[in-house]
Amino acid sequence: MKFKIITLHNNYKEKVFMSHMLNNIKKVSSLVLMFISTIPYIMLLQKLIAIEPQGIAKDYGIDLQNPVTEVANDVYSMHAFVTIIMAIITLFVLGLLIWVCFKYSA
Repeated sequence: MKFKIITLHNNYKEKVFMSHMLNNIKKVSSLVLMFISTIPYIMLLQKLIAIEPQGIAKDYGIDLQNPVTEVANDVYSMHAFVTIIMAIITLFVLGLLIWVCFKYSA
C-alpha cells in the first residue's frame, strides 16, 4: 500500500510539473504571437512616416511646393526666373566689391 501512495505522489508531481510547463509554453507562445501581430503595424508606421505631407512646408526648404494648378505653375515659373535674375545680380555685385577691394586697397 505504501508503494501505491508513492506512485500517486510521484504521479501528482509529474502532473504539476506538466501543468507548469504548459502554462509557461502558453505564456511564451502568447508573447511570440503578440510580437508577430505587431510586425504589420510597425511596417505600416514606417510607410506612413516616409510619406511626405502635402501642403506643409519642409524644414530647410527654399523652394516652393509642387504646383497643382495652371496659375500655381505660372507663379512657380516666375519665381524660378526671378531667382535666376537675383543670383546674376548678386554675382555682379560680388564681382564689383572684389574689384573695388583690390583696386583701392592701400
